[in-house]
Amino acid sequence: DDASVAEVVTLALRAALREFGRVMLDNLPEWSTLCRTLEQLPDDLRRQIVVESGQPCPSLRLGTEREALLAAMCGKQSLKRHEKKLARHGALRLWHVEDRQAIAGKLEDFFAQHVARRALAGGRSLFLEERSRRFYRCLLDQFDPSAELRFAVLEVDGRAVAYHLGFELDGRFTWYKPSFDVDYWDCGVGEVLL
Repeated sequence: DDASVAEVVTLALRAALREFGRVMLDNLPEWSTLCRTLEQLPDDLRRQIVVESGQPCPSLRLGTEREALLAAMCGKQSLKRHEKKLARHGALRLWHVEDRQAIAGKLEDFFAQHVARRALAGGRSLFLEERSRRFYRCLLDQFDPSAELRFAVLEVDGRAVAYHLGFELDGRFTWYKPSFDVDYWDCGVGEVLL
């Protein structure tokens, strides 16, 4: 029950620390049981916990209000404005690829878009490292692209101008890794993709 959640988390953390001495938990969402109970943990345990913020990874809970939630998001005027601007360049098509081989054939372009975008923004893309590229290929092998892995392609006249690789698991859609063609930087391609 809710009253014993902090007690269970405390016992689990103490057992992990006894067993391993040090524990690093990575990429915990703020809605996770551990994050929600941090303030309720005993002081001696809280002093051992270091929380570091990472890259944001937005997600939506798509429960019984799924259609209304998505309609409200898609109905935002800023999104419609960007869509109209991008549509001036040609016919728009957003589609979800559900075939592993088809997605694999698009990953290099997805990586290249991300590298170019990060470079123009003054950053460094994780896809400059082969290890990261291999990780994303493994995601494709491990998750079902027709049910769990979400790979979207936004096209203008048949040219892929943006991609998104995310997940839909247990009624939650996770916006994980987008990329877009820098030739369309001023068109709000990321907004249209969203």
